[in-house]
Amino acid sequence: MENTLKFLSYQKDCRIVVTDGTELALASLRQFRGGIAAKTFLKELITTSVLFSGISDFAAKTSVTFKIDQELTASCTVQQEQVRIEYSPMFEKIRESPEEKLTMRSTLSVTIGDFSGLHTSAVLAQKGNVSNVFNFFAKQSDQIPAEFILSEVNPSVGFVMQPLPFADNDNLKKLKNELMACLQQSDQANGWELGRVFGDVGRQLWCKKVE
Repeated sequence: MENTLKFLSYQKDCRIVVTDGTELALASLRQFRGGIAAKTFLKELITTSVLFSGISDFAAKTSVTFKIDQELTASCTVQQEQVRIEYSPMFEKIRESPEEKLTMRSTLSVTIGDFSGLHTSAVLAQKGNVSNVFNFFAKQSDQIPAEFILSEVNPSVGFVMQPLPFADNDNLKKLKNELMACLQQSDQANGWELGRVFGDVGRQLWCKKVE
């Protein structure tokens, strides 16, 4: 079943990608033997990587690497709707959240491979969760900033908003409130479907199965 959808707002001023990577994370981390906090971090990395790739319609190979320190590194690659997560052995040994180990030397880097070659951008990973670091990256590295928001209940569910340059701030605030309400509804649902919960936020452009 499709687990990722892209919309264009009815005002045609904002791109939206929504994903439910619950089954994807379950399959990708089936062999993971670490603690809950580290596993949650990796789930967030998978979700934000899928959302980031979805903005560009999965047209290019995207590799996202979180280097917390010399021993803690995780990488998520998305290519043609296929996801691969890799992480250093230390992720299975720590019991605290990897986010607590972020320092001023921690980095988030994104490499995009397309017909013109490889393009890498990197930022220092500030204190905060994965989606906050992605938001910082989007503001620093992307011509059109984007906002990533994940569910507080299920880190495999979330959305990204990418306003176009002419977007009206009042419309964006209203749209964000609608998306947050949908996200809250998905937290309370059992076996919910993306199209049913988020179907009224804009005109659907596509739905895909990312695995």
